[in-house]
Amino acid sequence: MLDRDRVERSQAHDAAELVRSVAGVHLLGAGGLAGTSNALTRGGDANFTLVLLDGIPLNDATDVQGGAFDLSTLDVDAIDSVEVLRGPHSHFFGSSAVAGAINLVTRDGGAGTDGSLRLDAGEDSLLHAGASISGPIGTARTQPTPGADDTGSDGARAGAGFFVGAQLDRERHAVAEDSYEQLTVHGSSTFDIGAAAALRVTGRAAEIDLEDYPEGSGGPVFGSGELRDTEGEQLSLGLGWAVHAGDWLHRGSATANRSRQDVASPAIEFSVPASVEDRDYTRAQLSWIADHDLTHRIGISLGAQLDRERGESESTLFLPPFLGGDIVGDYRLSRTTPGAFAAAAVDIGPLVVEAGLRADDPESLDVEWSPRLGVRWAIADSGWQVRSSWSRAFKLPSFFALASPPALGGNPALEPETSNGADAGVEYVRNGNRLGLTLFRSTYHDLIDFDFEQFLHVNRSSVEAEGVELTGRLRPVESLLVFAALTLQDVESPTAANVALHSPDHFGNLGIEWSPLEPLLLRVEARYASDTEDVQIPVPDRTEVEGWTVVDLAASWRLANAFTLRARLDNATDEEYEQFVGFPQPGRRARVGVQYDFR
Repeated sequence: MLDRDRVERSQAHDAAELVRSVAGVHLLGAGGLAGTSNALTRGGDANFTLVLLDGIPLNDATDVQGGAFDLSTLDVDAIDSVEVLRGPHSHFFGSSAVAGAINLVTRDGGAGTDGSLRLDAGEDSLLHAGASISGPIGTARTQPTPGADDTGSDGARAGAGFFVGAQLDRERHAVAEDSYEQLTVHGSSTFDIGAAAALRVTGRAAEIDLEDYPEGSGGPVFGSGELRDTEGEQLSLGLGWAVHAGDWLHRGSATANRSRQDVASPAIEFSVPASVEDRDYTRAQLSWIADHDLTHRIGISLGAQLDRERGESESTLFLPPFLGGDIVGDYRLSRTTPGAFAAAAVDIGPLVVEAGLRADDPESLDVEWSPRLGVRWAIADSGWQVRSSWSRAFKLPSFFALASPPALGGNPALEPETSNGADAGVEYVRNGNRLGLTLFRSTYHDLIDFDFEQFLHVNRSSVEAEGVELTGRLRPVESLLVFAALTLQDVESPTAANVALHSPDHFGNLGIEWSPLEPLLLRVEARYASDTEDVQIPVPDRTEVEGWTVVDLAASWRLANAFTLRARLDNATDEEYEQFVGFPQPGRRARVGVQYDFR
């Protein structure tokens, strides 16, 4: 869990920069804000990590990658906390959390009215301007409010509150001639209803305009140099509630997310024709969870969910007349997936055993079962804890793979992709220090690949991933924090090599935060990854990306509890490296900023 304090101290610009320091999560980016930044968890593909904002799923099933989400589009100014879950999690989320899930929670109001103004500027025409205000609604309660996260030292909630913010982000020529601009407005509000209920409303709207180099094009180095033009909109709305009724705590939510993109892509060297596409995807969910303690040692949870998706695409591939002329790729598709689950937890002193089972019934497909079993054992008062878990997950085929016309490889007979994951680990937590070691093994089955001989999307491949995750946060003295994460993994694809692309054998980070004076914070972080495999259409004779090490420096100074000055130097050693063949990552870049906080 990354709390608000860790978010602010990281000086991260977006969610991608936040999660790249988590063990087991490899952050894959094409460079700069215009290029996509996806999380690959425990050897899974980019579309196997479910991304949520306030519990609202953001992955787009009409996306050509099968539902990968670009984390760089989520600004951190409004983020209060981030929870990263590794391994299969369909037992709770349903479809899509095949390799893991990332849930970001929007800030709420506090006991007093607060506001901030922020301006950052840097090389490559980088600009970030933001403003926010938060505060209470009504008066503070003296009793805990169900579902509340904002608590005081006595455990009582600081009262209902609100948060509203807006950001403008811009960047030019971080990678060759690419460009990026995004305007975002977001907010949340929590209301107390009587003495035993709470209501939370959240919303986010974003407009994005960017030019980048298409995946597989060889980038600005080996490609044609033509840019892909994308105009997009994102809108998410959520309503959540918690109600105490007798011995039961009922929690529910109603959420909706819409993603729309207009894309004009250039041709890729005789293999992929130029195209235009207008995509529109919506996903709505209703969910209910009821928690009840049967005894002081046994608790149960019951839940149900209704998931409704709708996607449509209007697209044209521009082929010359001697190849048949233009191909229209229009489709419209919707599906409804009801699900229900039950879980129980038994607390026997230092030992906790958890078990759960979920069933989802997607339209025109068999019922998908998602079991989970977990065990935790706290070793007396030593600070050590041993844990282990096993679970199964599934992901419904993307609309792009299912519904595209036959000329583009659509296959309505596709089956869900599935995974089985197990892990075991030990963790030490005491006096602000944390050490952890986790062994994991995940297998992914019925993966959807494109068969060029049949010119069809098919279920045929599998991937096996196993490895070790090491994490540490040590504070030898109050003013010094040392943090590190290391992942060692072996990802093999015996049936289709391309699904194991972009999976380094080892990656991680090592950093230091030092506060020699109370208002001053200095931060140094080194990030590294080993060689990976990649395929770019214009570069058939090169399929490997060399490993890299990057060092980032940052500093912040708090003045009179009102102004905060920031400075950051990314890639301080000016390392030349890539994550995709032909897509150079930005070199040494400086940025500075100032933030004014008022009460």
